[in-house]
Amino acid sequence: MRIACFSPLNPRPTGIADYTESLLLYLARYADVDVVVDGYRPANPAVLEHFRVVDYARFPSLRHTYDACLYHMGNSPFHAYVYDALTRYPGVTVLHDYVLYRFFKAATLDGLLPAALPRAMAYALGRRGFDLAYQALAGVQPFSDFDYALAEPVLDASLGVIVHSAYVRELIARSRPACPVAQINAPVDLPPDPLPDPASLRAELGLPDDAFVVASFGRIDPSKRIDVALRAFARLRETLPEARYLLVGEVVPPYDVAARVRGLGLEGSVVLTGRLALDDFRRYLALPDVCINLRYPTAGETSASLLQMMGAGKPVIVSGVGAFSELPDTCCAKVGVGPGEEDRLVHLLLSLARDAALRRRMGANARQHVLTHHRPDDAARAMVAFVERVCACA
Repeated sequence: MRIACFSPLNPRPTGIADYTESLLLYLARYADVDVVVDGYRPANPAVLEHFRVVDYARFPSLRHTYDACLYHMGNSPFHAYVYDALTRYPGVTVLHDYVLYRFFKAATLDGLLPAALPRAMAYALGRRGFDLAYQALAGVQPFSDFDYALAEPVLDASLGVIVHSAYVRELIARSRPACPVAQINAPVDLPPDPLPDPASLRAELGLPDDAFVVASFGRIDPSKRIDVALRAFARLRETLPEARYLLVGEVVPPYDVAARVRGLGLEGSVVLTGRLALDDFRRYLALPDVCINLRYPTAGETSASLLQMMGAGKPVIVSGVGAFSELPDTCCAKVGVGPGEEDRLVHLLLSLARDAALRRRMGANARQHVLTHHRPDDAARAMVAFVERVCACA
């Protein structure tokens, strides 16, 4: 089978670029895959070496040479050409986010897909949605990025949809019960085992040798509950003054996390790294004793950064919502959202700080879970099989 794969790739600054590049070589074991991009040259030499790269402007003249299209649809404006293509050339969509309001709004405001938000809102809500969208774009009626899902246009345009959690599969079943859906665990290319010795990196960052290190990885925005995590960390330092907190990832404007750090008097105890290249991201995975990956509201995403932390053998504290609630309790600790959230987080951090054996046990369980259930080859084989099955019925 010959597949055209649509996804942002590096240097586009999005985790889905890393996800797709890690998956491509496994997909190529089961299909002949070309990658379709929108006006740039991929930065990853392995992509250039092993795959034919097709610019989207040329794709219409080549469409007849492919048996299927595979679309990676996420919530950033880098997916504008993916959305345009999937509405023109029906194929199978890997739905990385169920809530796509942020994508439609950004694509409209950036001029990538004029009127995309009003059209999507009208598609989902009728005339009322059209009016609400223009109010939102004018700033008269701002909405949260999570108030409207707007997955319906993607679901209806797709021959089939691949999701990574039962949570999203059930959302689709309620919204579009006739849509063919395959739940396939997210693929994870594991960090090296053992991880690099963190001593040199600790020295580079000025971390005390005996510091208890907490870290959060991935985009830094309010939905990651960073405010809650910072308050809990400030309370942790009352008992462990040498503790340090690493925020490893891009801070998403207008969220001013540096102001939160200053307001809590945590300057010098919190390290903001900014977005890191994948190799540096994995190097930083060696540093923390415990990771925090809270999330609310959720867009229905399966966190690649969380699976990387677990694959690195780190004990992780997550929010007990959405896809995160499906993780076994043996390999991560869960925190409910709302009243008591901060207290529960402080309790877990203190418990893990005091019990190295518990940290090792949770981390070992986490890595084994990823090894068992998130093998890239398994995911690639299942994806190609689903694409073949769906396209045979189209």
